[in-house]
Amino acid sequence: MRPQEPEAEAALRPSGFYFFIPESTQTIGQDKLSPNPVIVPMLPRHISAVARMERECHPSPWSRKAFEEELTLSQSHTFVALDMAHGAGRPREESSLFSVLSTLHGLFFEQIVGYICFWCIADEIQILNVTVAPSHRRRGMGRRLLHHALNRGIGQGARVAVLEVRKTNEAAQRLYEEAGFRTVGERPGYYPGQEPALLMQRDLDENSLFS
Repeated sequence: MRPQEPEAEAALRPSGFYFFIPESTQTIGQDKLSPNPVIVPMLPRHISAVARMERECHPSPWSRKAFEEELTLSQSHTFVALDMAHGAGRPREESSLFSVLSTLHGLFFEQIVGYICFWCIADEIQILNVTVAPSHRRRGMGRRLLHHALNRGIGQGARVAVLEVRKTNEAAQRLYEEAGFRTVGERPGYYPGQEPALLMQRDLDENSLFS
């Protein structure tokens, strides 16, 4: 497993823009807006923004190449949470990634507000990386990403979920405990700086699906 600290803070960065109105939107007056961030598979065009968020939030971040490799592995599943909004309400950013494109329904943009990477191998799902932007922390975004991953794993026949988390990351531990994980061991010196990792695990079955 790649050592990683889930639920780390990250700067909110734009990832791209649509020339069309994406699915999972609703009509509000004359505008189409996503009422909540939507979770979709990570695509190559998302990697620049994801890699930047990763560098800004993790003391030992994954490299851009690591994310690119994850997209090529059959056992790997990577998803991003996208916040869709009308161009008129976009936050002010000086990043060159920010540009507004016109659609038939106005101006729209997407921003990555979180992402998750996990592996499904045989009957096991391994949670490798969960990251949420500061603007969407304490809104249940980490929980949504985790539940999405667990449901996908169950759908592929997973019967156990495992992960490592920094021993000092109490917020992430609470998130996992709420999802039914329990601490089953410790890995000394797992993270840079010799910080230990807690090994957490939970059993899964068809009745474990999260709504």
